[in-house]
Amino acid sequence: VDAMDHDSRPFNYSPVIDAGNPTDPAPPGAGSRADIGYIEQGRVNYYVDDSYCPTCTNDGLTWQIDAFNTIQDGLDAAHNALLNLNPSHTEVPQLVVGIAPGTYHETVTVPSHVLLMGSGAETTTLAGGGATAVTFSGVTQSGIRDLTITNADTAVLIDGASNAIDLRHNIFTNNNTAVLATGRATASIEYNTFVNNTTGLQATDPGSWLIAMHNIVANDICRDANSPRPL
Repeated sequence: VDAMDHDSRPFNYSPVIDAGNPTDPAPPGAGSRADIGYIEQGRVNYYVDDSYCPTCTNDGLTWQIDAFNTIQDGLDAAHNALLNLNPSHTEVPQLVVGIAPGTYHETVTVPSHVLLMGSGAETTTLAGGGATAVTFSGVTQSGIRDLTITNADTAVLIDGASNAIDLRHNIFTNNNTAVLATGRATASIEYNTFVNNTTGLQATDPGSWLIAMHNIVANDICRDANSPRPL
């Protein structure tokens, strides 16, 4: 795509796509057959599966390059890849960290220009263990999709003037607070399900706001810093 900026992905129309050895396993999200070359064309740039290990086949991916067994390691790899882009690059791409089905007991921090994507909210769960499960702090153009986040004090914390944060197709359940925006942070929240959280959505200061549309909310309270009463 752009050799000067170390972006070695093939174009969508490249003849190397799905033209690799048919006996090689295709990486997750990369079609039914492996590509020719080092970088696979697919929906995820980095893949997390808690069954991956240094000596495992890892679905044909390379351990600690694009295959990880913790979510934070995958996010850190995406962050480091973005840091290595040519500084003259005017448009920063969004990288995707995909998560295999399963339950992950982690607390994670998402960097700028990174999308965290589960394999479906019905099958991929992040358990916060009573802490803050996901943090966006001082970042932009990041998001979460297709995850269930549960058993957290705060499922998603957005602070430090973070902006262009996008949360879609997630399930938030059994958290103290599902989504909290503070410190002049902003986010878009669409097509999610909020159920049995003490507080569903909360913005704590006038400079923070959440655009929420097309969500399902049950047994939750939504709070606005500009209003003394729940919305």
